[in-house]
Amino acid sequence: MELDNSVYSVTPPSLYLNENGPSIFLMGFSEHEIKQISQVYDRMFPNNSITYYYDTKGINDVTVPWARAVSGMVDFIIVNADTCNIIETFIASTCANTQTDVPVMWIAQNQTNNSLCKLIINYGQKLFYSVDDMEDIILNELENKNA
Repeated sequence: MELDNSVYSVTPPSLYLNENGPSIFLMGFSEHEIKQISQVYDRMFPNNSITYYYDTKGINDVTVPWARAVSGMVDFIIVNADTCNIIETFIASTCANTQTDVPVMWIAQNQTNNSLCKLIINYGQKLFYSVDDMEDIILNELENKNA
């Protein structure tokens, strides 16, 4: 598949407004994991620009204002349930409960945080155990919306 999209990576303290494609806020991910997820969205949106907002060091006292601003302007929020910190968990949980138009998705590839995973499931939020599972579900949802 030939990709004809622009990809932007935005890290604190920068902000960027995307022109025509999705914007994704990733919390709790390493650089390698971000690349895995970006490949999914690159395949889904091969002709659109895509903006990824992330901080591989984790959201902290210094970057929390940036994260708060970003969470209010993106199309998707994806959180690593295995490694997210308490600030990232709070931001994602708050967005999941207040912003119905911004889907919050959690990924637990290693399933190391069982208590958080139980809470995510109990509160009816989307939890995936692999990037492939996430891709399949999102593709099905997009196909259903376009049908």
